[in-house]
Amino acid sequence: MSTERKHTPLDVRIAVLTQAGYRCAVPTCRTILALDIHHIHELHKGGGDTIDNLVALCPTCHALYHRGTIKQESIFAWKMLLVSLNEVVGKRALDDLILLEKQAESGDIEFSGDALIHFGALIAANLIQYGQMTVTNGRGNEYRSYWVDLTDKGREFLKCYRRAELLEAQKLFGAGF
Repeated sequence: MSTERKHTPLDVRIAVLTQAGYRCAVPTCRTILALDIHHIHELHKGGGDTIDNLVALCPTCHALYHRGTIKQESIFAWKMLLVSLNEVVGKRALDDLILLEKQAESGDIEFSGDALIHFGALIAANLIQYGQMTVTNGRGNEYRSYWVDLTDKGREFLKCYRRAELLEAQKLFGAGF
């Protein structure tokens, strides 16, 4: 196994910096002069160069993390805050994303046009996608219906959310949770 470290791809670095508004992710810092890309789950522990595993930190905050002054729980929380702020995702929207994830496992659900209004913020944030279909009922009448599904970005958001949720559960109930 090679220990040689590779550079994070430029497009991924730009996406992480954009997500952070080109500022340090530590809410009390917000340095903009120089930023490092920090791996939330370290590479040698299986973490990758993916947007959901990276966060922008200034060199000072990055060093404070590696010294143990800033805890990993804080990094998770700040990453979730950035994602939530960028995607305008609240509790109801999060519930909708989880519903759509479960729907994908159990089979198709048809939605009315009203559902598109309900899912509007998630569609605008590119967390879900939709399409139109024509359905024929048992009497031969046709009507419009819609399918709604998570995008890759929506799936990554849920993965990031679950990591933060698991960390909180471990904090409350112990490491064996």
